[in-house]
Amino acid sequence: MIPHLRPGGVYLCEDVTGEFNPFQAYICGLTRNLDAYILNKEHTGIQTNTFQRFINSVHLYPYVVIIEKSETTINNLAAEKHGTQWQPFL
Repeated sequence: MIPHLRPGGVYLCEDVTGEFNPFQAYICGLTRNLDAYILNKEHTGIQTNTFQRFINSVHLYPYVVIIEKSETTINNLAAEKHGTQWQPFL
């Protein structure tokens, strides 16, 4: 399904219920793959796996699953560093 979804597209599936729902189990497996990572050799971020390259977000709500496809492929997950010194929040 993901390859057929246009870049920036949204897939919504409702009525995802039941303790042994195969689709819900499949989605839970996909979200585990979003958390999987391999640190690159330069330590400048995390290399994306095949699934992470194309997915912007997965939303799990009661009875509803929403998958947003990224508009462009993502090759590296890196958080930008802002500032050089920690400042306490007052």
